[in-house]
Order: sequence, then C-alpha cells, then structure tokens
Amino acid sequence: MPISSLTPISHTSNTQFDCVENDISSSNIVSYVETQSIVSTLCSFPIDEIGSSRFLKMYGYDLERLSIQAHLSAKRQDGDEYVIEEILTQKKLSILVTTLLTLEAWRTLCLHPRGVAEKKDGKSALGEKIVKNQNSVRCAFILHAETTIVSIMNLICFRRENCEEMTSEIAVALIDYCARQLSVLATPVHENEMLRLQKEPGTIEAQARHIQSRSLFDEFYENLLGTEYRTSVTSTSLARYLCEHIDVLPLSAQSRILDTHDYLLMFVPLIDEPPWTRRRMKSKDGTVVWEKLYDNKEWKEVAPKDLIQITQCEAQCWIAVFYLTCSNVCRQNYSLNAFRKESLLRLRKFLNEVILDQLPVLTDVMRYMDELSLMHVPEASIAEGVNLLLQEVDTIRDKILKDWDLDGLSNKIFDSVFSNVTDSNDNDLRLIATIYDEMLVGELTSTKSMNHLSYAKPIEYVCLKVSRDVSFWLKPGCEKSILQSTYGTVTRSKLEIASNSKDFLFTEDMELVAVISFEGDCYSKELKASATFDGNSGKATHWIQLGNSSEMLVLQLGFKPQTENQSVFELHYAFLSQPL
Repeated sequence: MPISSLTPISHTSNTQFDCVENDISSSNIVSYVETQSIVSTLCSFPIDEIGSSRFLKMYGYDLERLSIQAHLSAKRQDGDEYVIEEILTQKKLSILVTTLLTLEAWRTLCLHPRGVAEKKDGKSALGEKIVKNQNSVRCAFILHAETTIVSIMNLICFRRENCEEMTSEIAVALIDYCARQLSVLATPVHENEMLRLQKEPGTIEAQARHIQSRSLFDEFYENLLGTEYRTSVTSTSLARYLCEHIDVLPLSAQSRILDTHDYLLMFVPLIDEPPWTRRRMKSKDGTVVWEKLYDNKEWKEVAPKDLIQITQCEAQCWIAVFYLTCSNVCRQNYSLNAFRKESLLRLRKFLNEVILDQLPVLTDVMRYMDELSLMHVPEASIAEGVNLLLQEVDTIRDKILKDWDLDGLSNKIFDSVFSNVTDSNDNDLRLIATIYDEMLVGELTSTKSMNHLSYAKPIEYVCLKVSRDVSFWLKPGCEKSILQSTYGTVTRSKLEIASNSKDFLFTEDMELVAVISFEGDCYSKELKASATFDGNSGKATHWIQLGNSSEMLVLQLGFKPQTENQSVFELHYAFLSQPL
C-alpha cells in the first residue's frame, strides 16, 4: 500500500475520522493497559535518591495520575477499581510502604529543622541550600508524594480483604507510621509549630503583613509545615481503617495498635482538642469566627450553632473509637487500668443526642462509657509471671536508615538532586504540570500525558486494546515518510502488526483504544475511536483514525472485510504519524 494513498492528516471535524474527546465523566485518566505498565515499573529508592528525576517521574507524575484515577474509580462506585487491583496483583504494596517511610525519613531527618542532625541557627542545612538554589517548588512536589501514597493506602485499606492479605511486616510499618502522625497532631499547640500555623493564622491584615515581610526560607518552611499537616490529617483516615479491620490483621499488628501505641488513647486528644477546628479573630474590628477543616482540606467558616455538626475528620476519629471499644478483639485484648479509664471517660461529655443522630453507632460507645464508669480497674496493668517479652519491630524503617551517616547526608542529597537544576528550568516540574493543565476550579475536565512536542520522541510500542482481555501489540518498522500536514511537518511510520491480530475479527460497534509508549522516560499517550465501517461502499480498505490532528499524533488503521463475511473486518495496516 503506497504511503501517498493514505488519508492526509488534516483537520477532519466533519469526517468519520473525528477523534473521540477525552471527557472525564465518561473516560479515564489512565487506561487499564497503561496502569499495568506504570505499576510494573514501581520501585523503591534509597534516601539519597529521593527527589531525583527518576523519582519525580515515577511518584510525582505516574503515581499522581494513578491516584487521581483510583479516586475517580472509587467515586463512581462501579466496582472497576483496576488501579488498586493492579497494585495488589503485582504485589507492589511493600514498595509503596517502603517509599512512604523513606519519604518520611527524608522529610524528618534531612529536611525538617527540628529533626536534622545538620543545622545552623535553627535552620535545616538542606533547606537553606534548596531555598538559595531556588528549588522550593521541586521540594514541594517531593513532599506531596508522601501525601499521595497515604491517600492510595486509604483506598487499599478501605476494603477488609486487602487488610487481610497484609503481611505482619507491612502492617506493623503502617501502624507505626500512623502513630507518628497522630502523635504530631495531638501535640499541644504551644509546642507544635505545624499546628500553631493552622490554628492561629491571625487576622487578615496580620497575614498580609507577614506574607510581605517573610523571608524565602520562612515561606519554604511554612509550606513544609502545611504539607506535614495535610499528610497527618490524611493519615487519620488510614489509622481508622486499620482499627476497623484489626481483627484480620496479624497478632503482632493487633498488639501494636492496642498496647505499644494505644491507638484508643491517641484518638482522645484529637476529639477533645480537635486539630481541625479553630477560633480566630478575622479582622481588626474584633470579629471572631469559628472555622473547620472540611473534606477538600480547606478551612471554612461555620456558625457557632453548627460546631456540633461532625465533619469527615471528626467522624474518622469517632469511628476508630467505636471499633477499638466495641469489637470483640479489642475488648478481649485491651487491658484497662485507672489511667486509661480516666482518659477514655473524657469523651463521655461529647456523646449527646445531636452526635448520636449523626453517627448512630456511637450509641454502643456511650453504653461502653457508662459501663466503664461503674467498673473497678487496677491502678496499673501488670503482666504477672512474664519474664520475657518479644515484640515485632518495624524492620522496613530499620532497613531504610541502616548504614546512613545523617550528618553528611544533606550535602550528598543536594549535590545529586538539586544542585544542577532550578525551578525555572526544571523539566520534571513541566512534566508534572501537565497533569493539571486541564483543571478548572478544581474540576478535571480532560487530561493529556504530555505536550505535543514530546510526541516527537521515538516510539517503543503501541498497544491496541479492543476489550479488557484482547490486546494487540504494534511495533515501529523501518518504512517511514516525511509529510506536510495542516499543523506542521510529521513523520509517518509503518507499524508491524502482531500475527495473532489477523485471526481476530473487528465489528462495527467496537471501541478502539491505543496506548502509545515512548522510549526513554516511559511516556505514554492514549488515543480512542469507535470502529465505523461502511460495509456497502465496496472499498477494499476501510481506514479508522485515532488521535488529534492538532497534536500531530495520529494512528491510522487499515481494515479489510473478510472474504467469507463482508460484515466483519481484519486488521491489515497500521501507520503512526508524529511530529518531526
């Protein structure tokens, strides 16, 4: 088939080659085939490679897209949560947990002034270098990756069967991680910079003056504290799911929740002094308002009469308390003493009719509190006759920090990750920005994997997906031609078709999805079209076009009707056009 006889690449809005628009309400951010490819490449990184280009591509770009897709699938409630299923099928849960703990260690031991070994004048040496070299935005996306992983872990742990399959090593690591986040949220405001920044923002005038006068490091540090706060709040939901499914967790994990960290008492200060409710002076005239943190992680003003309305953050804590006090496993294994009794009874004053109307399950918690108030418990819980106590530790975190010299680590990280790039010329940030290019007022309308200039990269393969179970692989061949299109010069390459595709018959009502993978950084682009054939036209070859001509990335497929049955078609030709 001569190249010149193919349909020219031009604006074809009124032809049968129209590209199906990528509408978020009916399509996906990441296809099933691309999800398989991304998940298969997930790996962990040593602490000195956190923030590298390879890390940001994998966790700042690919995993972020997977997270958006996973939340969209969960929101649709159609049962097709293929992102989470693929993570579990390919056994990548341990990789995510390892990366989560590595990011936490990087943040607390290398970046945060209160935890680093190497600091000057109360400031992190690595943080100072990042600010001076203008890498604040890059650092922000590195920190955001931790929040992304926690949100994915929330979706995984939401289902009981997923928690049941956890190994004791993974379960203990997650429980310890959540305990550290809960303890930061429960630390009193006067000792907690992160919480003080959220709960005591000051008046609008004071905030404006502060923003104008703060240094670059102050801005960087406040962004760091803000990200820590969001991560800690998101971890509250994860802790609740672990408590809800405690009966299917390994015994070492159950002991970790009930005894080592005592989750039940950790939730008490979060309910008694909630870190997601604040009272502040709004302006100079003395106007005082109450605000609460809502589902989208934004502070919103609430009337005093509505303060008793439970938000999602508050509900997570109460539901965790319900499972820790009313499940059989917890009642049988939780040792009460005078201190625990006194602390738990602090919650009784919150259990009134308005709260019970919003969360009816708390009726059982109220009954438990009433029974507890009448019980006689020992002053201290002492295990008699126990001379040796064995306890499983977080081996994942130990492996991450093993053999690292924290004093010289910040210099090594800066030299290898930040020294050769700034935010203004950071190509990794440009790639991540493409995720949000089509977002309008928080509503994602469509997505693109990358800008059209990146489509000039060599093609590794094309996966033509007909259904969930039927896929064909197309590889670039040697036959190429350079043509002029309406939007510029393109290279048209003939693709080699897998032999098994000749045995598959295409029909009129099929949806065709092509995932094009580029060499190098594993970029991918998804193209869609409907199979539209004119069986009565007498044409020897019927052409279907997938792709947007304006982006100059077009896949053209040539089908021939079967000799025995003219209503079904076989794939005979495939040509890919991309920018020169």
